[in-house]
Amino acid sequence: YSCSELMTFEQFLQTTYLGNTGREYVHAIIVFAVSLIILKLFKTYLIHILKKAAKRTKNDIDDMIIDFVSQIHWPFFVFVSFYIASKTLVLPDIVKSLLHYGFVIFAVFYSGRGVMRVIDYIALREIKKRQEEDAEEDTSFILVLGKIVKFFVWVIALLLVLSNLGVNITPLITGLGIGGIAIAFALQN
Repeated sequence: YSCSELMTFEQFLQTTYLGNTGREYVHAIIVFAVSLIILKLFKTYLIHILKKAAKRTKNDIDDMIIDFVSQIHWPFFVFVSFYIASKTLVLPDIVKSLLHYGFVIFAVFYSGRGVMRVIDYIALREIKKRQEEDAEEDTSFILVLGKIVKFFVWVIALLLVLSNLGVNITPLITGLGIGGIAIAFALQN
């Protein structure tokens, strides 16, 4: 590299672009890359540890956890890394808000998927248990109840997202409470 090229890079590092210096952008890129690598290594290491532990156990809870962790894909890691890196920069309020909302949506979505797996696991385990006791027992109610619980979990997830977006959810919760009472009376028998 010639002296003029080095000066150009040094000038880039010292020049301010959209409220941040070139040095701050480079720092943010490094934070992004390191965060992405750490998250991917953590996922790989966690799955490796869980698979070792799963070999020593007889239950399938650990298999469910391994499956859930395996289902977290690169968009989540890229977004979380980008979100972490963005915290090192001075950004307009609208961009900060959009990143925060995106982070909340990602977190609620993956948490909801995790809860769905737990509900499926509990429902299938209960069906298996009842069918072992009585092979002719009708277990369709457990599946229906599982789907109702899943629906309410996603409704709660939606309410969490709306609440974080600044929407007043009190009327929605009131409506859900009345709807819940109606469903409870309908399922009473």
